[in-house]
Amino acid sequence: MVLSLAFSAAVLFFQRNAFADFTEVGGWIAGGNFRGGKIFATEVYNPGNYNLKLSFWAGQPVAFLESLDSPALQPGDFLVLSNVYNAPLERVYAALSSRCDFEVVSQTQRYRLIPLLPDIMVYPPGATSQPLCMAYRYHPQEYYSYVIRITGVRG
Repeated sequence: MVLSLAFSAAVLFFQRNAFADFTEVGGWIAGGNFRGGKIFATEVYNPGNYNLKLSFWAGQPVAFLESLDSPALQPGDFLVLSNVYNAPLERVYAALSSRCDFEVVSQTQRYRLIPLLPDIMVYPPGATSQPLCMAYRYHPQEYYSYVIRITGVRG
């Protein structure tokens, strides 16, 4: 019992910033900071469950963007890009730049945590909850997001 309590306290302390970037962006959306277009994100919890954390914190549905090549993005729309779901962000920016003009309108602070279990890791990408991740426990992880506004779409 004491060990369970100690582990729970350690989780609350070391992992309290998991997805805090979504909490921050969700607050901005709920506060009406991004008006004039549709709000998209690329968060995938599992197939069929998209943008759950962000929609919860925003207090409204956030549209799921299936692909950066999607014709759904129009001038005035906003796209939330997270280092968790869009790693590496440099590659995402390059892909998006090939079809859209955009500007970064907001970015969260970088939230740092130390994972005690492999279920909330940013790195290595795509390996969450797999045996490989056990080697990355206790290694500091960062969560952060950018909000971009689409200013133009190319042919």
